[in-house]
Amino acid sequence: MGGYAALPTALGGCAIADRLARGAQAVQNAGMSDDAQRFDEALLAGATRWGMAITRDQLDRIRAHYLAMLEANRVMNLTRITDPVEAAVKHYLDAMAFLLWADRTHARLRTVLDVGTGAGLPAWPLAVMRPDWSVTAIDATRKKIAFLQKTIEMVGLSNLKAEHAHSQHWSDQRRFDAVLVRAVASLAKCIRQADRYVKPDGWLAAYKSETINQQEKENAEETAKELKFKPARPFRYELHLNDEVIRRSLQLYRSCLPPTDG
Repeated sequence: MGGYAALPTALGGCAIADRLARGAQAVQNAGMSDDAQRFDEALLAGATRWGMAITRDQLDRIRAHYLAMLEANRVMNLTRITDPVEAAVKHYLDAMAFLLWADRTHARLRTVLDVGTGAGLPAWPLAVMRPDWSVTAIDATRKKIAFLQKTIEMVGLSNLKAEHAHSQHWSDQRRFDAVLVRAVASLAKCIRQADRYVKPDGWLAAYKSETINQQEKENAEETAKELKFKPARPFRYELHLNDEVIRRSLQLYRSCLPPTDG
């Protein structure tokens, strides 16, 4: 697998490329790292609580992304969450809640789009856990996409593609079975960001806290109706971080347009 040494100068030159090369080495040495062990334990504990199995290869690939992100974060703003336990829970398990929903609802998905992926969340753990899905991740920040593209190359995650694009200006005409937004924007804004990429009869899912104020809900319902989406029952789940219980939800909307052949 290739490293980060050939990272383009768009990321800021040799200093960043060297840092990312050390990140690749950190991935290779993950088994000797205390941070890696704590990350593994937290991720496996959370998955077990949900009844979700993670293979050794899947765990290795998810951890590889975390360690690469941690190293790259020293020279670019990828995440404020760097502690291995907190990252395992708030980044990776949170992202994997969509898998839980898809499994419990028997959703038929083949193509997934992550809008505003940042460092690759939720796209990375979804692609690792579901190799039968074709996952595309877009972000408006070129540095973040360059990081993600090189990490994909390093780990060999063939069912994940990363593209530099703003959600409102992406020229790609594809539509996806599910479009995901994991951000702090209002629900109405999330719907507007993603609606053009959802297939007829497809799904739009926004990662949010469990509690959403009434005005935001009403605005989202108005926007969904305007754009021909029907609100579905939110999928609520819990994340356990040490003694803290974090209550989260997937706010779900389904396209009212009839499905087309293919």
